[in-house]
Amino acid sequence: MVNTDKEQDTLRRAALGVAAVIAMAAAGHAQAANCEMQMSTSRFDYGQLSRTELDAQKPEAGGVSLGRRTATLNITCEQPTTMVLRFDAPSAASGTFVFAERGNYVMKISEAHLDGSAVALGRISAPGQVPQAAKMSETFESGEGVGLVTDGRPARGRHLTAQIEIETRVPSEALRVRSETQLTGQGQLQLIER
Repeated sequence: MVNTDKEQDTLRRAALGVAAVIAMAAAGHAQAANCEMQMSTSRFDYGQLSRTELDAQKPEAGGVSLGRRTATLNITCEQPTTMVLRFDAPSAASGTFVFAERGNYVMKISEAHLDGSAVALGRISAPGQVPQAAKMSETFESGEGVGLVTDGRPARGRHLTAQIEIETRVPSEALRVRSETQLTGQGQLQLIER
């Protein structure tokens, strides 16, 4: 049986596979005995993309975008807690993480609500630091945390919901393949109680 060009040009994209979600849940339980952390999806999957779909995009400086995927993060704590989230993954360029051999992805948190009220998000670059430059969304950076902020101070609460968004980019030359190819990335979201 001979494969068509379309079948040969099909790419399989799976970012942050099942192992990453298991690691995220384990990190939440291991580091935060008071709290339980859950994500709404077990993986960010880009499905099968054809050469036609990819060629229709104009490559930008960061490569071809495979699109954005979102998930809902829920954290429930037994006692009011000051929560800091940290994402650990192999770092690519500033603010991005490694995807496959030469691609990268950005991970952002937004729409955070603590005990039903909207809270701002601020970057924390050192343990014990007050979150800096609080805003309604924040991009995860390697080695830094993201804290919750209300009235300019770290917020405490029992139930956090937020949206996690990932956007993945791959250099166009990495997409020139002759058979189905799986590209993956991984990381671990950690909850740190304070």
